[in-house]
Formats: sequence, C-alpha cells, structure tokens
Amino acid sequence: MRSWPVLCLFGALLAPASAQTTFFVGPGSIPEIRDALQIANPGDLIIVQGGTYAHFTATIGVTIRALTPGTVSVTWQPQFVAPACLTNPQCLATEGATVLAPAPGQSLHVIGIDFLPNVWVGPAVVRHCVAASGRVTLDQCSMQATGATALWALGGTLHLQDCAVAALGAAATGHGLVAINSYVTAINSAIGGNGAATPGDGAWLIGSTLQGSMLQCLGGASPQGSGAPALRADANSRIWISDSFLIATNQCPVVAPLATGNITRTTQSPGSAGCTTLPPGPLLGVDRPAPPQGGSPFMLRFRGDPQNLVVILVDPDLGTFPAPGIVDQPLSLGLVNSFIAGAWLTDSNGALSVSWTMPNGAPFVGRPLWFQAAGGVAFPFQVTPLAGGVLR
Repeated sequence: MRSWPVLCLFGALLAPASAQTTFFVGPGSIPEIRDALQIANPGDLIIVQGGTYAHFTATIGVTIRALTPGTVSVTWQPQFVAPACLTNPQCLATEGATVLAPAPGQSLHVIGIDFLPNVWVGPAVVRHCVAASGRVTLDQCSMQATGATALWALGGTLHLQDCAVAALGAAATGHGLVAINSYVTAINSAIGGNGAATPGDGAWLIGSTLQGSMLQCLGGASPQGSGAPALRADANSRIWISDSFLIATNQCPVVAPLATGNITRTTQSPGSAGCTTLPPGPLLGVDRPAPPQGGSPFMLRFRGDPQNLVVILVDPDLGTFPAPGIVDQPLSLGLVNSFIAGAWLTDSNGALSVSWTMPNGAPFVGRPLWFQAAGGVAFPFQVTPLAGGVLR
C-alpha cells in the first residue's frame, strides 16, 4: 500500500472552480429539499438534516447530501401534488417518483438518503420509487418500492456506490433496477428483490450496460414457486460483472442469452444444468471500503489478473468516453481535468490496495473527486467501474 502526497494528488484541482453555495434543509432552515432546489444553482451543495421529507424533482446538477447518512428519508407526500390531480386517476398515474434528472452537461450527486417504499391509495394507487436520467450518482442511498420497480434508469449514466436497491411485495413488476438505454456502474451495492415475497428480477437491462464490482444481485420468487433471475438482459445490452454474487430463486441467475460481456470471479447460484451465463474475462474490479473524508486516508482495493499493470486516473468531473480497441469499457471521467494518480502492479493473487490522504477544508470539501483505473497487458485494457465521491 502506498499513500501519495496530497499536493501530488490534488494539484490539478487547484484551478479556479465555480462558486459553491451551501443550503441547509431541516428544522430551523429550509423546510423541504424541493424548496432548496428552487433556489440552488448548478454546483451548489444541499445538506439535509435528519428527518422525513417529500418527494422531489431535481433538474440541476447539485449535491444533495444527508448531514448524517441513514437519518434522512424521502417519501411521496400528496400535499405537494395539485389538488385536482389527487382526484384524477390519469394524473395520478404520472405520480409516484422522486425524479433525478439534471440538465445535459451537469451531474447530480445524492448521498446518504433513504427513499422509502410508501404507498398512497386514492382514485389510483401511487407507489413511491426513484427515476434517474441524465448523469446521476447515488452514494450510501437506499431505494425501495412496494409492488413496483424501486429504481429506474431512463437514459444517460447512473453510478451507484454502497447502495441498496430493493422491490418489496408480491407484484411481479416489482424489480430492483430497470435500466432502459442507460449505462449503469455499481460497486459495493445490493440490487434485487426481497426473497420469496418478491418475484421480480434483481436487475433488468433493456438496451443498456451494467458494469459492476462487489455486488449482490438477488432475483425473487413467488409463493407459487415461479422465480426471477438476478440479472435479465436483452440482445442490445452488455454486462461486465466481477467479484460479486448473483443469486436467483427457482430460476437461472442470469437470463441474457443474446447479451454480450463477461462475468468473472463471481458466484452464481443456483448453477444448475441448463443455465447459461456470460463467459469469464480479464475484468478489473474495484472496492471502496469507505467514502472520501477530509483529512483521512481514502483507500481503493483492486482485483484483476496477477502481476498486471494498473493505472489510476483522477478527475473532479464525469463524462462518458468509449474508446473501442483501446479500452473495453468506456471511461466515466470528464478527461479535461483528468490526471494520473500513479501506476502499480497487482500482486501474485491479482490484488492491489492504494490509499491517499484527503485534504480538509475549502476548497476541497463538498467537491467531487472520481477515480477510475485501467489495467491489463494488451489492448483493449480493462477499466473499473467508477469509484470516489463527494469529499465530506
């Protein structure tokens, strides 16, 4: 393990950054997250005190962070819907989601918030869920829905770290994650149903990509015995999964007969005869034991082939840059302000741990810092899912 000097790591971040305003939500401050979003500008920081808040729609690239992760909940609340809509089934059919949809070119970061699975019954049933489009990151968040899909990825890129995504209840439409025309990366996260009570898929990809490391994906099963896979994908989807668990009940763990990609160093259960899966490949995985904290060491652990070169890039910005023939998976960094944090070799077991000491105070705290590694011995190089986050 090696700790690099702060100035070496953060020298590229000393360029002037846009001004950042911090807004506080909770007792004695702005009452609702939706109210803070009305006055915030791109790049601002919204800190949310412990409590329960109404669903919201975020259309600008800000950071919404729980002051203490795990103490902030979001539910669907009818008092924030037009009264005429509450008596109109067609209007209610469009309700139920907290919407995360930053404008093109902006990134929205949500940290430490639990999106609860509440159900409201009126002329139509409204089920709370989360719908993401554009460029969105979710860190230390949980998303649950009862009788519905918990998390929708509807175009753009979605990055999950240390999240739990689960459908609850007996509805077959209650999947953990449904991604449509999206690129999803996920590390240190659980995605799926709730065992025998939830027959939905763990993750269902439609024209989408899922790149994951250190995941647990769970497909549910109905009381009648029918089951769902941990991962389902169509012919236009791609899957790269390493160092994970894919678990189904009464079903094959992966149902993706025409999808492409690789699954490596991953337990698939059940592995019964007749089940097919994607082939293994030289994937580079990443594990983030803890989020970046000002003044503390920040560690990333990598897993790949033994004695392989690993080059780590750092960037405050996000993007999507495929480079077929050079890298197998797209880079998720902005690249304009990227710099190389260093190059290392994995050990004889294919493992590598690297740490840096994070700076404290302005202008770094409250700003995102993203890490992505590329490794291998020949083209195309393997690229990890995104890791890092907003410095706290």
